[in-house]
Amino acid sequence: MTAEKTQDAGFLASRSARIYDPPVKQPRPFEADYRPGDPRHEAAGGIADESGRLRLDMDGRPLTARYVAGRTVVGGGDTGLSAEAYDELGKAGTGGRPEAVAKSAIAGDAGRYVVDRDRRSGDVLSQDIFYDESLPADKAGRVVAHELAHAIDAIAGKMPTDGIDKELRTIYNDLNNPQSYGKRFGPEQNKYWGEHVRNELVAEAIRAYMAAPNYIKTVAPKAAARIRQYVNTHPKLKNTIQFNSIGGFGVTGIAAGTNGLAGYGANGQRTREGEL
Repeated sequence: MTAEKTQDAGFLASRSARIYDPPVKQPRPFEADYRPGDPRHEAAGGIADESGRLRLDMDGRPLTARYVAGRTVVGGGDTGLSAEAYDELGKAGTGGRPEAVAKSAIAGDAGRYVVDRDRRSGDVLSQDIFYDESLPADKAGRVVAHELAHAIDAIAGKMPTDGIDKELRTIYNDLNNPQSYGKRFGPEQNKYWGEHVRNELVAEAIRAYMAAPNYIKTVAPKAAARIRQYVNTHPKLKNTIQFNSIGGFGVTGIAAGTNGLAGYGANGQRTREGEL
């Protein structure tokens, strides 16, 4: 599908590139997530194999994905996602790489996740991610990560938000509020209404987990657990990406197919320089 044809398809749009990386939080100790004697881990034969690679996530579910956002080795540092990982995630979610297009082709939006369906059967014909080609690399990286998060949520079956709305709104405020004081910032301030409010809250939570696992586990542990529940066990997603424990990570780029785009919350730093 070309970007110009998105008006005839269903889409979720990033209306602004004014989004930020999660605030840095004090790293959690390994034992806070992998508690000695946890029956979930002992029942599965231990958390790691003989080489020390983690076999289970912190909830006791098998870690089977090629790429894991978070710790992968007992006592080791956190594993960042490579450009190749985001390439594969994009392919798993949409069948292709995110595409840089003229802003006018996506009606002035910063980015779009587009799903084209057969009008009679409702079957998905194609899925695409587009982003504004004029964005600087750091902003483009965040926008594409947000659209990828929409794709993950859609594939996972629309993660329910009951019981975690307050945490989701904390995340959204942290990642979207241009100031650190005053009234909390929600999707409504970005002109989203109805079901789109839920979609934006969830997408930003998933983006936060991709950018800084330590942040979301610290400020929104229930939301982080919900994401692990729906992604780590999904028959399609679990082979490509899973979420695990503590620590932020940076991504070196999306892929050569997206002009070597960098960003994705490198170092977990929140910045306001160069706002649009």
